[in-house]
Amino acid sequence: KLSEKAPMDWCEDFNIMGRQIEPGVKIDKNSGLCVEAWVKDMNQITSHLEKIKQKILACNAQYLEKIENKRQALLTANANAIGKNSEQFRLNEIISALNFDDK
Repeated sequence: KLSEKAPMDWCEDFNIMGRQIEPGVKIDKNSGLCVEAWVKDMNQITSHLEKIKQKILACNAQYLEKIENKRQALLTANANAIGKNSEQFRLNEIISALNFDDK
């Protein structure tokens, strides 16, 4: 059981990674709480659990990288929107040129 509910897209990524270990593991993307795994021999539990933990760490790193990439893309898009050729920039120039003095 995970310490807290995982986001649906994290679960989807984990399910893809979970197929890379044998026997495969998965998580229900709707509940996002329990990793399901089966072993044929009880002696495999410890090693299998270590593999699962490594996949969780890898999935966390991949998920954080995706979030950072989205953040960077948003920052770039915002920077482009505020650039000198943007409508917002032109509007800001018009507003700053307005003179409301009654002299």
